[in-house]
Amino acid sequence: MIRLEYKNISISLKKIKIYIKILKNKKFSKIINFLNKLNNKSSLILKKILLSSLYSYKNHKIYNIYATKSFKILKRNFRAKGKMDFLNKRFCNINILLK
Repeated sequence: MIRLEYKNISISLKKIKIYIKILKNKKFSKIINFLNKLNNKSSLILKKILLSSLYSYKNHKIYNIYATKSFKILKRNFRAKGKMDFLNKRFCNINILLK
């Protein structure tokens, strides 16, 4: 079993988990067709990761996909009257198990 880890992807864990739940236990051709129909950042990144992992290990199949938290960056947005807003830029790690 081969474990591939893609670190510090600039999407929050909540957004990427939605697509990972849909993609589990499906054939590779159906996964790629599904991701081709969508036009957003998370689907493009997932498609790129899956294609690169399966091209490098052609004889293996996807066993499991899961995502974990990574670090987050606090950005400050200065406003009027000395106030400021804080924005959290979240990152995640995506792990793929090939069998």
